[in-house]
Amino acid sequence: MIEISPESFFKKTTFLNRLAVIYRLSWFSRCSNISKTFYQRNVKKLLVVALASGLFSVYSVPANALELGDKAPNFELVTLAGDTFRLSDYRGKKPVYLVFWATWCPICRAEIPNIKKIHQQIGDQIEVLGINVGFEDTLDKAIAYKKTHQLPYAIAFDENTVITKGYGVVGTPWQVVIDINGIVRYFSNETPEDIADYMEELLKKSG
Repeated sequence: MIEISPESFFKKTTFLNRLAVIYRLSWFSRCSNISKTFYQRNVKKLLVVALASGLFSVYSVPANALELGDKAPNFELVTLAGDTFRLSDYRGKKPVYLVFWATWCPICRAEIPNIKKIHQQIGDQIEVLGINVGFEDTLDKAIAYKKTHQLPYAIAFDENTVITKGYGVVGTPWQVVIDINGIVRYFSNETPEDIADYMEELLKKSG
């Protein structure tokens, strides 16, 4: 799980994963204000090229996208429970697992059981925070979603997608694992189901 880049992930991607990436491309097109007419006119071409070639260079990453080994940008959010989550508070104390999601995202919904399992298994060792990206979503919808799906981990709403943009997120779900030193060790649209196998590394303090 540790030190896997999106590039290596795409080389090993399955057909279903490729469909997930194409779904993420549609999300990015809306975020980037690409006209609806343009997207509808070109979506079939995009699907054919992506699936036939197996290359995903069209998968756009913002200039401020994180790299593995980068120090995770600090941020502060108020969770739906009213608690303040400040990333810097966990540096030197606990690894952090961020899940960027949206209420309208079917893949996010499908991943809930896996994330719940991770939280149940190692939630005492790693802090889990689900961040609603705030794009075409509302705080009320996020609150209702948490209740409907009985999410046991903390949830926050990213007003104006500030944190989402800062972390270079271009689609949902997007998951980031930060070690105890505040360093980015993993990011992908895939849930790191084997994360428990790497807790020793994530908990290893530098210096």
